[in-house]
Amino acid sequence: MDQNAASMASCLQEVENEMRVIRQQLQSQHQKIQYYCQQIQDRDRQTRPSAFLEHVDNCHSMLYSKLSVEPNPELRSKGTTTAIHDKARPVIVKQWIGFPEKQTALFDEISNAFSTDHRVFLRE
Repeated sequence: MDQNAASMASCLQEVENEMRVIRQQLQSQHQKIQYYCQQIQDRDRQTRPSAFLEHVDNCHSMLYSKLSVEPNPELRSKGTTTAIHDKARPVIVKQWIGFPEKQTALFDEISNAFSTDHRVFLRE
């Protein structure tokens, strides 16, 4: 009987070891699934159309993130200016009186035309 009990104990130990390995594999698979789900959600968020205000914010960020001015005059370009002969250009630059008010009114009108959940602007 002692030999039978030892055999059963050994068998039980093997089963417990196998269960531990299976639990670890399940945990690893669960972590992979969570990772891939997060990747899908991130990609969806990046590729789904944006609402108007998000679109304006994205454009602003994209345009202004590329602008920079070298603060050190010694490192600035020493080249010549662009030749303007035979190029379209304004002769006189004037202040556009009322522009800020007109811009605000137009922006408000466009903003009101698109609800916040109306996603029609494609991202690049």
